[in-house]
Amino acid sequence: MNMIRVLLSCALATIASSSWATSKLYNAEAAVILKNGSPCFYIPYEISSNPAVYSDGKGLQLSLFNTSQATPGYVWKTWFKQRPAKLPNTPESCIPYGTMSKDWKGMQPKALAMATSYQLEIGGELGTYGAFFCIQKDKAGASYIAKSDHKGTCSTAPLPIPSR
Repeated sequence: MNMIRVLLSCALATIASSSWATSKLYNAEAAVILKNGSPCFYIPYEISSNPAVYSDGKGLQLSLFNTSQATPGYVWKTWFKQRPAKLPNTPESCIPYGTMSKDWKGMQPKALAMATSYQLEIGGELGTYGAFFCIQKDKAGASYIAKSDHKGTCSTAPLPIPSR
């Protein structure tokens, strides 16, 4: 009888620990495009003009983290007390890398490197969105946004734009 309890306890502990390991870093994917040669970020989903009560007043924050093994660390952070009047949910209303808020000193943008993995996070009143990407060059020398992973590995495959 005691052996059955021990086995059952081990099985439940295994199930519980594996479910914790699968949690996501954010609620949904953000979109990253190149605009005027620089990354530009937006949320490719419908966004309510009225934030949920629990997120009202959080504004809008953006941060970019270098996930490479060699030089990890933040390369840019900004926070807007008021979210933009034109919500960043289309390529036309995207927020360019390096945009700084007047509300918060933040972290001035650092130069971005080619073939270096970055993690974007957009959060605040609009929810939490994220993307892993890197900037690559194609055979003709044109820059494009490519997929990356949370371990800092860049791909040559273009980063897909999440569908609405």
